[in-house]
Amino acid sequence: MKRMRLPLTLGLLLAAAWPAAGADGASLSAEERQVIETLIIGTPTERNINAALGFWRGAPEDLKQRILATPKERRWPIVLCHYLGFDSPSVAAARPERCEEKVQADIDRGAASWSNDGQWVGPTDDCRARNLRNEYGQLICD
Repeated sequence: MKRMRLPLTLGLLLAAAWPAAGADGASLSAEERQVIETLIIGTPTERNINAALGFWRGAPEDLKQRILATPKERRWPIVLCHYLGFDSPSVAAARPERCEEKVQADIDRGAASWSNDGQWVGPTDDCRARNLRNEYGQLICD
């Protein structure tokens, strides 16, 4: 449950503010519009747009370039881990790369549980029968 709180919290923060940050988008650069469109989950709100803009405008240039160079479907872990402050090189568990790998693995693992039209499919019967689980008790179906 704790693992789900972090993505959910950030998703709620980023999920809804497109119209408020300039209904016409005139105040945003093309780069900012692209990043916000990538990060927004659900209906935009002013609070979420402002959180996304605050993160983006305060991010170091090398991080911005890395995010833009990454395919859209793989940007979320990078943004999430840096937004949450995983940037202590002296603590191995707080390295952004480690966080990104874990978040992307969770996304990849969960992708098989959803159909293309967004319907929950769940793990296969074979996967349930194997009952192979990770450290969080989630089924591993790979």
